[in-house]
Amino acid sequence: GVPTPPSPSSGNLARNRAVLHSPLGELSAEYDKVHPFSISGEDRAFSGGERVRVVPIGGDGALICPLICYDLRFPELFRAGRMLGAEVFVVIANWPAPRIEHWRALSIARAIENQAFVIAVNRVGADPMTTYPGRSLVVGPRGDVLLETGGETGLFAAEIAVSEARAWRVKFPIWRDSRPGLLPRLDADGRFDGRSMGEKPRS
Repeated sequence: GVPTPPSPSSGNLARNRAVLHSPLGELSAEYDKVHPFSISGEDRAFSGGERVRVVPIGGDGALICPLICYDLRFPELFRAGRMLGAEVFVVIANWPAPRIEHWRALSIARAIENQAFVIAVNRVGADPMTTYPGRSLVVGPRGDVLLETGGETGLFAAEIAVSEARAWRVKFPIWRDSRPGLLPRLDADGRFDGRSMGEKPRS
């Protein structure tokens, strides 16, 4: 993500923002990371966003939901995107080597849970704190891994057909058995109704 300037609306903190462009280079959406990584102190510099974004991209109108790094650990955020029709989740991340197997497992789980494609793009390299091993992957709506990279930098491509996600949702319609009372509430603009999120679990 890219940091935004601090503002009063975000408690005089910055936001960690993902920017989504169309194939023609046009700005399609901006998404502010909902879950700052408090374990590393990110919440002291960045305020969490309050909404999920889902926008159509490309000739087939694929509904894409951008997310950032630590958001991957929160299935309810992906459910919120699914409620808005998301068919492809794009997750950009600085996911460290010690937890890289979580990265892979969670990316696959989010694809299966939401019957959606997950494009998970991870950093390669190191900083004074840790290393980042890449392992970017593209997962299909049934949980099949369509592309997985190693630790090298580069440009990688995988062909996906959003029609596969649409067909799988019709053939295996698990969404109809979800319990509405357990889902996050969103307004028409994709903002969370904080009253519906419940209390934080006890540690």
